[in-house]
Amino acid sequence: MPICGALGALAKETFVPYSIVFAIAWWLSPRRRERRNPAETSAPLSTRLAACLAFAALESALSGHMVLPWQFGVSLRASGGHLDALRANILDRNLLYGFVWLLPIGILRLKQLPRPWIVACAATAVAAFALVAWYGAMPGTAARALFSIAGPLLTISASVYLSGVQNNPTPVTGSGL
Repeated sequence: MPICGALGALAKETFVPYSIVFAIAWWLSPRRRERRNPAETSAPLSTRLAACLAFAALESALSGHMVLPWQFGVSLRASGGHLDALRANILDRNLLYGFVWLLPIGILRLKQLPRPWIVACAATAVAAFALVAWYGAMPGTAARALFSIAGPLLTISASVYLSGVQNNPTPVTGSGL
C-alpha cells in the first residue's frame, strides 16, 4: 500500500489531502464494535506517510528547496473570491450534468454498501469543496474531483438499484463467464 500512496502522490497532488481524509474517515467510521488489529492502523498510516514523503521529495526537487505538503497547500491559497469560486463550482454545468442523474439514483441503494465507504466518500467530498474554496478554483474543478471521489460509490449503488438486487443478494459462485 505505501507504494500505491507514493505513486498516487506523484501522479496528482490532490491525492495527498483526499487520501488522508478518506483514510481517516474510513478508519473512524462506526463499522463494528470489536477492537482494530494493528494492520488496520499501520497500513493506512504508512500509505499516507509514503504519499506525503513522495510529494515532498518531488516538490523539493522541482523547486530546489525543501517543500512540505502543508507548505505547498498554504502557498496555493487564493487571496480572495473563496465563496465565489465555491458557488461557481457548485453551479458549474460539469458538476450538474455529471451528478443530476447519478446522485438521485445512486442515493437509493447506498445503505446496501459498506458504511465506511459511504462515510469516507462523504467526508472527502466535503474536503474537495473546502479545497475548491481555499484555492479559489476554476469552475469544473469540483466536478472532476467529486466524480473521482464519489463516482464509483454512486455508480455501484445506482447499478444495484437498476438491477433490482435486494439487501441480501445470492452470492455469485464460479467465474460467470
